[in-house]
Amino acid sequence: MVAEPHRPTTLTATSSVALGGGGGGSGGGSGGGVRGGADTESGSLSVFSWKVVELGEEEGGPAATIFEEEEGRAEVSVEFTKPGGVYLLTVEERLRAGAVSRDGTVVLNAGETAVIGRATIKVSCKHVRRELRDLSEADREAFLDAMEAYYAVSKEDGRAKYGEGFFDYQLLASYHSADLKSFCYHAGVQFLTAHAAFGLMLERSLQKINPRVSLPFWDYMIEAETLGPDWQDSPIFDDDMFGRAMGSADNGYQISDGRFGKISAIYDPHHNLPGNGLDIGPHHNAYGFLSATYNYQEAPLLTRTSSFCNLKADSVFATSDDFFSCFTAHDTLGDWEHCMESKVHGDMHGLLGGAFKCSVDMHEFHEDHPEYTTGLLTFVVEYLTTKFWPNNAFMPPGSNTCETECVSGQEPCGCTCSVDAMALSEDEIYSLTSTFLSQATQRFSGHAYISYDESSERPWGFQQNGERLDDDATMFLLRQVVKLGCEPGAVGVMVGGVSPMDPLFWVLHPMFEKALHVLWMSPTYRDGYSFGWADGSCSGSKVDDILPFTAQDLGMGAGTELLTNRELMDILHPSNPRLPFVFEKFDTWGTAESWDFCPECAAAAAESGGGSPSPASAEG
Repeated sequence: MVAEPHRPTTLTATSSVALGGGGGGSGGGSGGGVRGGADTESGSLSVFSWKVVELGEEEGGPAATIFEEEEGRAEVSVEFTKPGGVYLLTVEERLRAGAVSRDGTVVLNAGETAVIGRATIKVSCKHVRRELRDLSEADREAFLDAMEAYYAVSKEDGRAKYGEGFFDYQLLASYHSADLKSFCYHAGVQFLTAHAAFGLMLERSLQKINPRVSLPFWDYMIEAETLGPDWQDSPIFDDDMFGRAMGSADNGYQISDGRFGKISAIYDPHHNLPGNGLDIGPHHNAYGFLSATYNYQEAPLLTRTSSFCNLKADSVFATSDDFFSCFTAHDTLGDWEHCMESKVHGDMHGLLGGAFKCSVDMHEFHEDHPEYTTGLLTFVVEYLTTKFWPNNAFMPPGSNTCETECVSGQEPCGCTCSVDAMALSEDEIYSLTSTFLSQATQRFSGHAYISYDESSERPWGFQQNGERLDDDATMFLLRQVVKLGCEPGAVGVMVGGVSPMDPLFWVLHPMFEKALHVLWMSPTYRDGYSFGWADGSCSGSKVDDILPFTAQDLGMGAGTELLTNRELMDILHPSNPRLPFVFEKFDTWGTAESWDFCPECAAAAAESGGGSPSPASAEG
C-alpha cells in the first residue's frame, strides 16, 4: 500500500465475519454481521483498534508509533510525513459486551471483549509523480508556486529560510554546466542516473518550500500528437505556467512576463560557482555569465525562443510510437538509453532554446528561396546552432577569430570569420560539411532530411518530402551552413549546460525515469533485456565512475561520499523501499492510454482466469 505524504490518508476496515456464522476472520472483507444496542454512541458494538508504527531504516532497528487509537471506528484518518518511510499498520476488530447475533443470542457477557479480526500490512510513504495535466488544479498550482519561490532565492537565503539541503538553481546549473573533463551527463547511460539525481535535488529543495509537492513531468508527446508543429500553442507555455515558447526579438528573447518572467541569468565573472570545493569547471561566456563559451549574449534574464535565426521552428516532438519503438527494437540497456536520448529526448533542448544573432537571417532566406521547406531549414539550423555553436566546433581551427572577454554593453562581441563561404569551391564546401551531414542522420528526424546516395559524386546531401535535392540546391544551402557555422551567435538557455536555469528543464526529464521503471519492472523487458552497463569514454560515463552527488544531497541518507553510477542505479531502483516517489499510469504515454507494457502479465492473467494487470502488478 502506498500513502502520499503530508496528506490525510483515510484508512477503512470492513469486517468479514457475520456473527452466528462461526469462526474468526481478518479485516478487509465485506458484509459485517454485527448489530449493536443503544448503549453506544454509534449504535454499533463492533469497535476497531488502530496502530501505525514507522519502521527503522535498518531491519530490526527502532520503531516509532505515529498513530494509535483504541476502541475506535472502522474509519480513521492518518497523515504520513516521511517520504521513503515504511510503516506497519495493524488493525483489530473487537466485539464489546452485549453484542447480539442475528438470531438474538447474546454473544458476550458484560465486561467481556473478543477479537474477531486482525490485519497487518506495510505502508510505503511515497510521493506520486504525475504528468502535469494529471495533477489536480490545487496540486499543479502548489508545484508552480513552489517553483516560483525556488527561483526567487539564492542558496544562502534559501538555506536561511528553508534549512540545510536547499540547492538553488544557480548551483544546480553550475553542476549541469560541468566541463566534460570533469563530468559528462549525456550520450550514455549516465544520462539516466545524472538527470534522476538532479531531479531529486530539485524535488528535495521544493519540498522544503512545500512538503506536499513532488516533481511532475511533461509528456510532450501529447503536444506532438495533438498540435504537431504548433506545439508552441500548448497551455504549457501560458504565462501562468512556464511562459511563452517564442520570446520576442524586441527584448533579446528574454522571458519577462508571467510567473517565471524574472529569472535572473547567472553572472559569475570570477568563476566562483559552484563554490563547494568540487572540481566541476562550469563554462562561462565572454561577458562572464554561466553559459556556453561561445554564446554571445548579455541578457540579464532567462532567454527562450522556438525560432532559429528569425525562422519560426517547423518541427514536431517525438510521438508515443517513437517511444514504444525504443522498447521493442532493442534488448540492452545501452541501446534502449541511446534510443530514448536521441529519438525521444531528441532535440528538445534546441527546440525550446532557439538561436539568434545570426550571420544569415533565415526568415529572409526562406522568403527569397521558398523551394526549401521550413521543416528542412529548421532541422539544419537547429542542429548547427545547438550542436556546434556553443563550442565553436563547426569550422577547422584558424577559420575564425573569437573574442573571449567582452565588457558589459560591448557590441559587437563574437566571432569574425576569415572564410568566404560563397567563394569556396564545391569540393571545399563538401569537405567542411560532410561530417556534419553524416552526424545529422543520428538526430531526431535526421532520416527525413539527410540523404546518402553512394552513386553520387558527393554522397551526402539533403532531402525533403521524400525526394533528394539536386546538387545545386544542396550546395547553395551548404554554403549558408558554412556561413552560419563560422560565426556563432546566441542560443537560448535551454541549449547547453545552463539549461536548469529554465524551469522547463525540470519537467522534461522525469518521463525517462518513469520509462526506466517500466524497463526494470515489467517481466517482458526485465527478463528479456541485458542490463549490463555500456561504458563510455568521458568522465562520469562508466559504471564505477563518480558523479557529483552524495546520498546526503539526494536526501537518501547521511553519506557524504560522491556516488558512482552503480550506486545511483541501486538508489533509484523502484525496489528500493526508501525511494521517496513512485509513478502512475504506466500504460499511458502521449495520447495512447492503453499501451500493453507487460504482455506476459496479460497472458498469465488470462491463463489464471484473472483480469488485466494494473501497473503495480508489473513490479514482480
